[in-house]
Amino acid sequence: MTFLFFSFSGGEIFLVVLAVLVLFGAKKIPELARTLGKGMNEFRKATDELKREFKDGTDDLARDFKESQEDIEAHVKEIGETITDTDSYEPYEELDEEQDNELTNNIDENSQARPSKKVNGQKESDTE
Repeated sequence: MTFLFFSFSGGEIFLVVLAVLVLFGAKKIPELARTLGKGMNEFRKATDELKREFKDGTDDLARDFKESQEDIEAHVKEIGETITDTDSYEPYEELDEEQDNELTNNIDENSQARPSKKVNGQKESDTE
């Protein structure tokens, strides 16, 4: 696919320059060129400013993300260090003897108070 719009020949360019000269005159052309140059310069400055602001914004975002990641990693490490070894953990070691006896009695009472179930016509205690 060819773009016919962008394939100008020398004759077509000459006609465009001639039309501009006729419409604006020889005195206005330098002023128009200056104005066009200033406009292009302002456009370039604006795009450079946008690029800089975008880069600064993304740098701030990347820095915030990295700080958050470091904070999370520090908290995970801290939590990992506080977890104790479960093999040496005794859940009832802080109970005194009276509390221990009370828990044992409650367990015994609950197991005796439990009704026996029949399995295939036999009591559960007979099948064990």
